[in-house]
Amino acid sequence: MREEGLWIRERLHPDFEHATRAIKKLYEKQSNYQLVEIYETEIFGKMLVLDGAVQTTEKDQHYYHEMIVDLPFLLKGDCKRALIIGGGDGGALHAMLSHNVEEAWLVELDEEVIEASKKYLPEISKDAFYDERSHIVVMDGFEFLKGKKNYFDIVVVDSPDPIGEAEKLYSDEFYLMLKDSLRNGGVVAGQAGSPWLQPSLGHRIYKGISKHFKYVNFYVGFVPSYPGTYWLYYIATDAFDPREVATETLAERIKNENNRYLFLNAEYIHACFSLPQWVKETIEKGEW
Repeated sequence: MREEGLWIRERLHPDFEHATRAIKKLYEKQSNYQLVEIYETEIFGKMLVLDGAVQTTEKDQHYYHEMIVDLPFLLKGDCKRALIIGGGDGGALHAMLSHNVEEAWLVELDEEVIEASKKYLPEISKDAFYDERSHIVVMDGFEFLKGKKNYFDIVVVDSPDPIGEAEKLYSDEFYLMLKDSLRNGGVVAGQAGSPWLQPSLGHRIYKGISKHFKYVNFYVGFVPSYPGTYWLYYIATDAFDPREVATETLAERIKNENNRYLFLNAEYIHACFSLPQWVKETIEKGEW
């Protein structure tokens, strides 16, 4: 029997609340950094929640991971070494390993997220944590980057909002370290929150990262379990303008991967860089 009062409520704005009914709570533990919870829901399947914020779900994780991981891979093409900062649930790591990488690094601050995800969310990570190409490091991503120079082809920043310790992941020093960690032609991709509920976030990222990269482009997608559902991402590189990668090239790369995507196709990859005017204004001004 469903518990009528068991709701997962998330508020990114004081005037708006996003809520999902849960069937039951599967796991709860206060780690050294945050409250880690995993729920079973009817609409999204299993759901990971950190300090009250939905991170990923079994049924819509493709909406997010294909956009933040697979899209930059498809745009860049060849990639041998890749890094995820954050992403302790393993979904981004699984997406990364689906490409022809030799090394896939995951740097997660909170080991409890990794262990809980291994046990309760194997549907999301698959066997990613146990793949011989995976390098799992439990430490601060900011500190980790200090030791990596000219090493990665792609870095994915799956970071939390700029609160507390996460503030430094939006600093000028961090963006410079990202740049230094890349090999020639390297790419950085990340998420920039809800442009509707967090209009200043994309603006802050753009101001910081555009100092260090020739091409900085934002793109949009939908994540049904996230507040506002309409989600903003960015890609930064010195090597190419992602909007100029031919649709035919993307279609061929997708075909070579057996058309495995549930969300992406070549036409959408091009379309997602065409932003509504109000989203452009949030990036340019921090408000709309």
